[in-house]
Amino acid sequence: MTRTARTTLLAAACLLAALTVGSALGAPRSESTPPRLQSLLRGARTVVVARVADVVEHDSGRVAVAELSVASTIKGEEGDGTLRVVELRSLPSVPPVFERGRHVVAFLNPAARTSYLRDVLPPGEYLQASGREAVLASEDEVAAREAGAIVERIAAASREPERDLEKRRAAERALAFDEIAARHPAVVEDGVAALATLPDLEPLADGERSRLAAAVARDDLPVRIRVRLLDQIATLGLEDMVGPIASLRSDDSTVTAAAWSALRRLGAAPDEKQIARELGSANPDQRAAAARELLARGGRDAIERAGRLATDDPDPEVRKQVIDALASTGSPDALPILERAFSAPGWDVRQAAGRAIFQIGGRAAAESFARLTFDAPAELQRYALTLLRASGVPEDDPLLRRIRTEHPVSEVREAATRGFDVHGH
Repeated sequence: MTRTARTTLLAAACLLAALTVGSALGAPRSESTPPRLQSLLRGARTVVVARVADVVEHDSGRVAVAELSVASTIKGEEGDGTLRVVELRSLPSVPPVFERGRHVVAFLNPAARTSYLRDVLPPGEYLQASGREAVLASEDEVAAREAGAIVERIAAASREPERDLEKRRAAERALAFDEIAARHPAVVEDGVAALATLPDLEPLADGERSRLAAAVARDDLPVRIRVRLLDQIATLGLEDMVGPIASLRSDDSTVTAAAWSALRRLGAAPDEKQIARELGSANPDQRAAAARELLARGGRDAIERAGRLATDDPDPEVRKQVIDALASTGSPDALPILERAFSAPGWDVRQAAGRAIFQIGGRAAAESFARLTFDAPAELQRYALTLLRASGVPEDDPLLRRIRTEHPVSEVREAATRGFDVHGH
């Protein structure tokens, strides 16, 4: 087996793995799980607001012990004001949870009493967070203390539940919007989740409306949270947010696409002139977002118009994003465009096109791969054949029979007959 063939198979395997992950992730869904801070609070024996006074590494950095200087204790015993918290750091590429000088709200339990930790740590009592999500860390002391105050309110409500239903609901609503207005992104995300639990959300009060609008406009939030917020607003039908969402300007195409999707779901989709204008924008993120919005709307010429960016856009990232959006349509009408993209320059773009054809699937996709086995650049023909085989065509399929008998390259004919020799013999 040649090096090229082995590379082809490896790339195809990676591609199929990516397909599996992509299918699992899917499109963003509205928040339906309970707010996370409540679960963390229930599951922790000790919850504190603290500053990381020191971090000492052990076993060549595989384990660290953070010394926390406690500012306030939300749950658990007060102690002497200092806690030692174990952090396992087995993956060097993953940033540490605890860093000297940072401020944290930490949800902690006694550290596991494993033989490994007994061997590498000095004797003593240690705590441990259940995961990265169990530590709200910030360089901003005010943000950490604000997050701690939110968690304290949740703890107080749990310790002494309000018996009056109307008062309890009013307190839960106030807490959710205070979370949305918080500095720390994890607290904002918790507030987004809480919105779905509030009965009779509309009409919004003026303060609630302004807090939501401010959160929509924040460009310091992670993209994941911004998309979730926009999706939640659309899911809940909060039409008061149409204006703030329409005013949103982002350099991230994912955020722009989520904003346009939310507007469409709220009955205020961008008009055709705006979409056409953004398709020709100098900003590549705007072009990609416009193409995704165009495809999401559908229409007779949407695939053709968006498809021009998949093959002709000067930015390969735009081409990849539009290719992925074409795949999400599931339409065989996109296959001719994807075939052209498969043969265009740029390995990442070619992979995206192969993945998209595979995702659309069916007989038409198999025929696309068969054509590419003949028509794609020479270095891609075996790759196309690998994807054809991976699509599940039987050995006696006419597409494979034609390749075995008519393909001008003997190695491709042989691979169509016997497959690739994965052992290299």
